[in-house]
Amino acid sequence: MACPSKLKSYKIILPLTMPAFVTIAVFNFLGAWNDLLIPLVLIQTPEKMTLPVGLLNFRGMYEAELTKMFSAVVISAIPSIIIYFVLQDKLLKGMIAGAVKG
Repeated sequence: MACPSKLKSYKIILPLTMPAFVTIAVFNFLGAWNDLLIPLVLIQTPEKMTLPVGLLNFRGMYEAELTKMFSAVVISAIPSIIIYFVLQDKLLKGMIAGAVKG
């Protein structure tokens, strides 16, 4: 059975560290969402391509389908924008948490 003092410390520590956890989660999500190099090297089948690798298909040898590429880039940015707006307050609190002096 857990000590009651440990349970109280989790009730205090976890809410205070939540903005930092959310900030780390958002940055990890954006890093994974925008990753190009590793999926480009490792994934061979077109069905398993990630979105940034799929955006390379709009580029040809002598031309690029810019209108289709730009619309695909806008659509691919929507999940990142939604996550930012949903978690904006915790993200900003986590980023400025260590900036307060005194």
